[in-house]
Amino acid sequence: MKHMWTMFLERFKYKERLFCGMRRKVIKQRDSYTITLPMKWVKKIGLREEGEVDIDELNNNLVVSAEGGQEEAKRIAVDLSELDRSTYEKIITALYVSGYDEIEFTSSSPELPDLKLKKDFPLRKVVNLYINRFVGFEIVSQTENKIVVKSVSKESPEEFDTILRRIFFLILEFQEVLLASLDKKNSNLHEMGYESYDHIYKFRNYAERLLMKDGKMSLEEQKNYVALLNGLQEINHHTRFCCEDVALLKSVSAPSDEIIRSVVKMVRLFYELAYTFDFRTLQKIIAVRFEVREKLRKTKAKQSELVLLSRFTPIVDSINLLTINIVGLHYAAN
Repeated sequence: MKHMWTMFLERFKYKERLFCGMRRKVIKQRDSYTITLPMKWVKKIGLREEGEVDIDELNNNLVVSAEGGQEEAKRIAVDLSELDRSTYEKIITALYVSGYDEIEFTSSSPELPDLKLKKDFPLRKVVNLYINRFVGFEIVSQTENKIVVKSVSKESPEEFDTILRRIFFLILEFQEVLLASLDKKNSNLHEMGYESYDHIYKFRNYAERLLMKDGKMSLEEQKNYVALLNGLQEINHHTRFCCEDVALLKSVSAPSDEIIRSVVKMVRLFYELAYTFDFRTLQKIIAVRFEVREKLRKTKAKQSELVLLSRFTPIVDSINLLTINIVGLHYAAN
């Protein structure tokens, strides 16, 4: 018998193939060429004789779109039997960002095990907990062994730019909260860190979902934006751990404080590069990175501070890699 996870992946891939392209013969007609449109698509869109379609050129591809009709909802059923809470989280995240509109979760058991906490949780409680991380998703049907979640909001790819900027703003705010805690001990820092993390994570997932639903963006742009979103999530992830470590320290030495402020400066410069592209800003980011790495190499901080400072290294490395994607997006837009 195949493992449940393998069967799920095969079923997922099979459903994805339903959306693959179809081949058409090209017909020569005087000074132009014509192709026929699939009747299934024509009926779904509600296209009529003498109606109009839009044709957009994307690299070597032509995208045909039309007003009218409503895009068919993407649905999938997932059996969670014998799976755990963390695996469920990864499944629903993958399906959400891939653009699925309705997911039916079933399980032979009304509970899912948590491998970390070594205890079982009710299926409905687990689904309810994570559903708040996905903009527009709500539970529309619920029994002990079956839960259906569905997108109940109208999504528009045009929202992407607004959501991306919001993610940047939230990350900058997150960094400011961290800096403020260095000056004045914040007893709520740990809790605030988790709240900020969840907000950023939610919008990051929504942004990728919008990308997957945008049929007019070039593959080059889409690739760079997905990398950017993943990198911003890495920054978010490690900033949360930084908050946890700062909350445990009574104070931070002046050299460590200086390193942390340099990393936050690098985050601000990265935002500036993303929205007001300038090679001088890129050079400033590179200079700050070398400065931070040199200070980390020479630091003689105590063990507890070394653990904290080690959290900032992935942030520096992520920004360094993400500058490549920003440069790519800059040239793609020009």
